[in-house]
Amino acid sequence: MTNTHTNNDRLHSAATWLVGSFTTVAAALAALGAVNSGLTRVLRNSHAVMIWAVVLIALSIGFGLGAKIGNMPHWVGVALISAGAAAFTAGLALAAYAAVDAPGRRERPTITASLNYDNGMTLVGNVKASDLRWSDKMSVVVEAAHLTKDEPGETEWRTKKLLFVSRTGPDSNGDANIELHVPIRPEVDWDMVQVFGVVESVIPNPTKRLCTPTAPTNLGCFALRLPINRRPRLTATWSATGAHPALTVTTKAQDLPYTDLIRVSAFGLSRGKSTLLVQANLTTDSKGIVADTQVVPVDRRNSVVCVIAERQPIGSRGSVRLAPLAGKSCPDATDSRVVETLAVPPA
Repeated sequence: MTNTHTNNDRLHSAATWLVGSFTTVAAALAALGAVNSGLTRVLRNSHAVMIWAVVLIALSIGFGLGAKIGNMPHWVGVALISAGAAAFTAGLALAAYAAVDAPGRRERPTITASLNYDNGMTLVGNVKASDLRWSDKMSVVVEAAHLTKDEPGETEWRTKKLLFVSRTGPDSNGDANIELHVPIRPEVDWDMVQVFGVVESVIPNPTKRLCTPTAPTNLGCFALRLPINRRPRLTATWSATGAHPALTVTTKAQDLPYTDLIRVSAFGLSRGKSTLLVQANLTTDSKGIVADTQVVPVDRRNSVVCVIAERQPIGSRGSVRLAPLAGKSCPDATDSRVVETLAVPPA
């Protein structure tokens, strides 16, 4: 009778321990550093393993409850306790494995970037990575492209060009940081830029990677659609009147590629005929900026003056052609053309 009572006490104690075994798992994870942000990293990198660990530990608690409160033969209680102990051991082993394995996983870098217009369109920002091994390197690539397809969830690149490449290793804290200051329009009018950051122990080739949900966990990416170039800005005012009127024409543009220019033309209209007063082709500076002011003498025989500023590719031939009614009116403005119409003031 005494032995039976003793065995029941042991079963009850074992069942009680299984019911409270979750605290043991929590203590083990805390000892391995898997708390707060560490636990988040474990769940992110070993999601499936942690699910199995939780299931097994929950089963062990369930077996312990069954053995603790159930009215059953002794051998059934022993079986439940044995199954619970096995489930708990397996669950604890999986949780410990996930906690130990997570710090060794390479995680994707953090990328922040934006456009700055102080010195022409420039991509500024930084790429950061933490918890790198001494043998790890972080590589950053910025590439630009034209788009042939731009729909929600589906983008196709026509051409790509590397604008920036950099590679660095970790500091004494295992952190790596690369600052970005990349001019966007040095030679071509791009549609989009992508920033890739990858952590690897060998020299990577991020240009062969894509920004997709299936990208490797050590690859970070940042895509930015560039704004569409605006028309040039044009102002024309009378700087002289009387017998010898003159126009002061100011033309400005920004974020232009080297392949574009601004063509400024002024036409005088009189009695159904047009006369070219001035025409100038303005190229960009090193920052993609055009800023020009010129004074245009106007013959008093003209009644109206049309001033036109139009963005055109370098190498385009011919002057700005007027619309069919050019002899009577100025041409219409377009996405790349701005027009000012001014009446010649009386003498």
